[in-house]
Amino acid sequence: MQPIDSEMAETGGGAGRRTPREPLLSIVFYFIKPAEFLNDAISTVVSQQTDETELIVVAGHSPGEELGIAPAFVSRIDRLIAEPDRGGWDAANKGWRAAQGSWIQFVMSDDRLPPGSVAQTLEALHHEEADLASGGLTFFAADGSRERPIRIVPARELTLERVLGDLCAPSLLFRRRLLQRMDGFDGRYPYAHDRELLLRAWLAGTRHARLSHEVYRMRVHAGSRTTSWNATVLLAYLNEHLAFADRLLLEPGLPPATRRQLQRWRDEEFAKRWLLRSYARVPPSAQVPAKAARPSLPRLAGAFIRLAARRLLRAIRDPRGALARPVNSGFGPA
Repeated sequence: MQPIDSEMAETGGGAGRRTPREPLLSIVFYFIKPAEFLNDAISTVVSQQTDETELIVVAGHSPGEELGIAPAFVSRIDRLIAEPDRGGWDAANKGWRAAQGSWIQFVMSDDRLPPGSVAQTLEALHHEEADLASGGLTFFAADGSRERPIRIVPARELTLERVLGDLCAPSLLFRRRLLQRMDGFDGRYPYAHDRELLLRAWLAGTRHARLSHEVYRMRVHAGSRTTSWNATVLLAYLNEHLAFADRLLLEPGLPPATRRQLQRWRDEEFAKRWLLRSYARVPPSAQVPAKAARPSLPRLAGAFIRLAARRLLRAIRDPRGALARPVNSGFGPA
């Protein structure tokens, strides 16, 4: 992998920014073509750059293809990696491995950083000893430059329940040393690589810090694989969840309580997959069954009961949102 300096970008302009030898925060911005909201997203990053940040852009594209980055933004890129990749997990790995910062924040090309969030993040990270941090996240729809919040998710403690449930991975910031220790994202899980890495980090006892401010805004739109309800994509997520759950459940050193919780989650993911394959319109090409053993009937029945109970509680707490389509709030394929 040969990084390309910003002065070698498609516009040929700009000498690039001078980055401190050890910036505090490296922002890794990655995308594949087509990227409809590319310049809107990158503008929310470059407008907040400081001497303590660096911007690394990873563009998965074919040789000779135009990147589509506005000329005004090219000179603000500290490191541009423009080459084919194998998916979002590969682009993210290339980005953090090229980074010099102590902390890494990933930004996808259809999302936004909240105004003023980078300065708040830098202030918080100056005093932080943990290896993982998270802040608030807002799902939004946009009509031009006007944002309409759909769902606001405040920062929460990183419990096993959250890692296995409402992940909201884009609200997480990683110490580079943690990514090095975990060897980054695992390419065996192109859809659920973020959850798999965080589960490994949680099981390893990684310290987590909760930031008090909003750190990320995630766009909900029809073209997104991450926030749109797509049965084929959901099936891919579920198959990967089952695959790495089965792998981790074979680990002999898992504490009994952790093993039980992971097994219950695995049973629920199997139940979701059964429902999806039975009732959703999934193309035959996506119906190839993953190698996952069916839980015993009592365990499977318990999984269905828990899923139904949670849906009922949602309806009681939020009648208007109870039937809302689910959101895969991980990094997912870019």
